[in-house]
Amino acid sequence: MVEAVIFNMDGTLTQRNRSYEEIYEEAIEKSGIDALKDRYSDYQEAFFRFFKQNYVFPRRQAVEQLLKKDDSFREDDVEKFVEAWEKVESDSFVLKEGLVEVLEDLKQDNYLLGVTSNGTGELQRMKLEKLGIKDFFDSIIIASEVGYSKPEEEFFTEVKKSLPKAERFFIVSHLPKTDIIGGKSAGLKPIWLNESNTDESFEIAVVIEDLRDLPEKLRDI
Repeated sequence: MVEAVIFNMDGTLTQRNRSYEEIYEEAIEKSGIDALKDRYSDYQEAFFRFFKQNYVFPRRQAVEQLLKKDDSFREDDVEKFVEAWEKVESDSFVLKEGLVEVLEDLKQDNYLLGVTSNGTGELQRMKLEKLGIKDFFDSIIIASEVGYSKPEEEFFTEVKKSLPKAERFFIVSHLPKTDIIGGKSAGLKPIWLNESNTDESFEIAVVIEDLRDLPEKLRDI
């Protein structure tokens, strides 16, 4: 049987080494757009509003909205900020300890591998390239590129379509609602990465506390 292991990206495969507010402040410094200083809360509110509507570039729409509110909008400034943000954010993530060895083990066991994200395509692909793990994956499905986001069933349908040879799918994630429950509802077998060892119970999912336990756990399922 051909099996596929699908991973959530940020927070499951990677971890952030600075806050989003720090990323915002550094992006402002690099882009030199003073009109965006001290407006992180406004930016976040606008970003998530556009993000939830599956805009392809929610960061760009958020910045445009803020700058237009105080009549300081310039298209060049939007592009400068977006480019600076993507550079800073992509440099702010590191791989979980032991991840490369895990991916190598799974490949050796002949699993197809996929990675998923509710983020934006260009930025997430930039991270995969910088972190040196892009070539491990047979499928990369990102919300802004397919027009759906987790936990929508259509998102997981796109995942399955991207790996037509797979007969069984596992979803590995630290996100209970969007990935574990959403993936289960779409017919994927969920594996919950519970690194904080919380007491929350998910009887529908296999539980691991460390990604390095995944290859052995899969062999036992």
